[in-house]
Amino acid sequence: MACQLDRALGNSEWFRLFPSAVAEGLPAGTSDHSSILVRFVERPRWRARPFRYDNSWFLSSGYEETVAGGLCQDVVDTAQFCMVHRLKKTKRAIRDWVRALPRTSLQEKEAELRDLQSDLQGDMMSGEMAAREKKMAAEVNTLQLQQEISAAQRAKCSWLKDGDRCTKFFYDVIRARQHRNCIQRLLGSDGRLVTDQVAIQEEAVRFYSALYHQTDYPTVFPQLTTKTLITEYGNSLLMAPIRMAEVEAIMMQADASKSPGPDGFSSGFYKRHWGALKAQVLEAVQEFFETCKLLKELNHTFLTLVPKKEGATSLADFRPIACCNYLYKIITHLMCRRMEDAMQGLVS
Repeated sequence: MACQLDRALGNSEWFRLFPSAVAEGLPAGTSDHSSILVRFVERPRWRARPFRYDNSWFLSSGYEETVAGGLCQDVVDTAQFCMVHRLKKTKRAIRDWVRALPRTSLQEKEAELRDLQSDLQGDMMSGEMAAREKKMAAEVNTLQLQQEISAAQRAKCSWLKDGDRCTKFFYDVIRARQHRNCIQRLLGSDGRLVTDQVAIQEEAVRFYSALYHQTDYPTVFPQLTTKTLITEYGNSLLMAPIRMAEVEAIMMQADASKSPGPDGFSSGFYKRHWGALKAQVLEAVQEFFETCKLLKELNHTFLTLVPKKEGATSLADFRPIACCNYLYKIITHLMCRRMEDAMQGLVS
């Protein structure tokens, strides 16, 4: 039995300077130790990033008006289509609003505040300078809070609630997650090591197409013997109309830092604007349970590969995770909760 004990260590400052560094153990040969080669891999250049809702946007001026203008669009169609249409309009409005926001650097604002405070120390009786210092301090606090909220959302540290600002900690967590989840090399089906990003994408499609490919489907199912049937009370629980209290209970338990689906809106957006969205969400959910039809825009899913272990190079060592739209999650949560109550008498 043999294992590799040689390791390459790096602190958070190292990964901040060299985020794409990869350590690779070389063959030991006749030695008891393996040489370690640290390579600096060029980070892949992705296409334009899709829309992602940021929980810190509500602190910027004009945000509430922008969202309200998108959500109040008048559409006459099915409830699900109206919901999707309003979200698309809101997304487009938010994108235009974000592009028009002034690019204010927190470091520059903090430097200006320090200079102003130094000048104020020499002229303590200046009311105008004191008012400017108070206004600028409020702006710096807002920028710091925005940075913290955005970093906490990306770091997904749901266990950390209140306390001192931990922005540096959040960014260290973000860099570590990005480094761990970035697929920089992969073993192909022929055993060769693939490092080109296009080839990695093609290999992933080939692997999962073969994994989930099925040529024949059973047409005859075995006869099942059912000893316990669902009671009338259990059936009434399943068939009862969807109530607002059920949807709100799921909403209140949602983690605002969870990754959004293809539409870009996370649970944080729904929680922030629940007062304006709850009637539309309830109508869309009720429509699904009444018609058993789900609009394809709501059924779209992003698949992301999360490594099961450190240094994963085989696609078998990655776990596919589905990032669904939040309205889809509400529907599935409702189904699970109702089935859980009804199945208590069926499963011992």
